[in-house]
Amino acid sequence: MLLLSLLFSAQAERPTEGGLFSFDASDDVLYYEEGMVRVHYSISGNNQTILDDVDASGVPDFVEVVAHTANDVLDTYAAMGFLYPLSESDVGLSPLGGSDAFDFYLVDFGGNSDGMFGMDGCRGTTCAGHMILENDFVGYGYPSLEEAVDVLASHELFHAVQAAYHAGQPSWLSEGSAMWAEWAYNPDVRD
Repeated sequence: MLLLSLLFSAQAERPTEGGLFSFDASDDVLYYEEGMVRVHYSISGNNQTILDDVDASGVPDFVEVVAHTANDVLDTYAAMGFLYPLSESDVGLSPLGGSDAFDFYLVDFGGNSDGMFGMDGCRGTTCAGHMILENDFVGYGYPSLEEAVDVLASHELFHAVQAAYHAGQPSWLSEGSAMWAEWAYNPDVRD
């Protein structure tokens, strides 16, 4: 999580544009859009995600879990009275992920982290961004993929909510309230 704090304050390149955690030439990147969320994932290459498709929908089940959970988290926060994360157009940018949906990118962090909110741009003190999430959680200590997604989607999306209000919060407040948001979303989470 230390890495997350360091990256949160700076504008981050999206994984399709290079940067610290990114897709590369070996990746065949597709996307899946559901509700307010677009999930970008690789079906081959260094960042290949889990491709199991038990429901035979044509989209990997893990990708659908990420999209469904993220939408549920955003709806939960809205029902609590919080703003939705800002879109790129809210801060004067064109749609960076191909639409105004909130973009998730599934990439291999190589054990260095498991997720992060990256800011794309700001208007004053409010900012819009995207999320980068571990592509398969192989070697991580989560009891299940669903719990990993619950923890990271609720935590990192709360950073996006925070940025819709004011992106320059001190780290103790930003991280502390994101931990609170995890438990508000799922009281049984063991993070």
